[in-house]
Amino acid sequence: MHNEFDFLTQETFNLNTQDTFLADEDFRNEFLFGSDSLESKSESRAEYPQTPGFVYNIVKSSSTFSIRGVISDNIGETFELANSGDLTTLKSLRIDESEVAATLYYEISNLDLAQVIYDQIFNKRFPLEEDLICNISDPGFSWWYQRSDDAIRINFKSHKLEGSGERLKLGPIGDVCIASILFTRLENAIEEKMSLLEFSISEKHFIIKPKDRFHRVFEELSRIFEEGELDNNAQILRGLDDTLKLYLIELATIRKFWLHIEALNTNFDYSTTQNLLS
Repeated sequence: MHNEFDFLTQETFNLNTQDTFLADEDFRNEFLFGSDSLESKSESRAEYPQTPGFVYNIVKSSSTFSIRGVISDNIGETFELANSGDLTTLKSLRIDESEVAATLYYEISNLDLAQVIYDQIFNKRFPLEEDLICNISDPGFSWWYQRSDDAIRINFKSHKLEGSGERLKLGPIGDVCIASILFTRLENAIEEKMSLLEFSISEKHFIIKPKDRFHRVFEELSRIFEEGELDNNAQILRGLDDTLKLYLIELATIRKFWLHIEALNTNFDYSTTQNLLS
């Protein structure tokens, strides 16, 4: 299993050449999300879970935001080190001791999946007003999702939107090149589970239209994109090779984390109207 995660992680890193990674000096003009409400040291410190996950901060500049933090084997222990002034921990979080109270955490039991999220989302700069600045030369970072009564359509870049109707912004949940390869491989596996009227994959979009729009596999695929949910015993996973199975799990995991970030980012204007494009 580790080999499959390593393969997908390395492929994402190799192909994702347009993302902007942040060096230490890039944070000089950014500030912590929620840093204006830091608790004083005299107040009792919060209790943190003794579980794996992320310890992180959301930071913003005048026009961008980024997520910076660390993967932790034990969230509670990481906070203990930060609160005690451990310089290595504080440096990895790029904060000082006074900012620990504003630092966030996210629990995830599988550290391999945590690494996938980290490589895809952390330490990259995302625009606050993606819809306004994106164009052909800078198409943005988000995938876009549309669910009609009988089909799912994913547009991989905003400037390539085709057709009409309302679309849900999914966030930076995957690499287009990897998606094109693995969704193509997924077609035969899905056809063994349900009859398809249409299955189309290109560098622009992914479209799937089943004969039975109430089929369980179709609903499971919808939940991956809408909710970031995929049960371990999902029918869509049965019979898939390890690479395809892990890829769908990764998509759901990244999407769920991005929904979590959107819920926190109310100060970044992630309102319902901005997450939808007509």
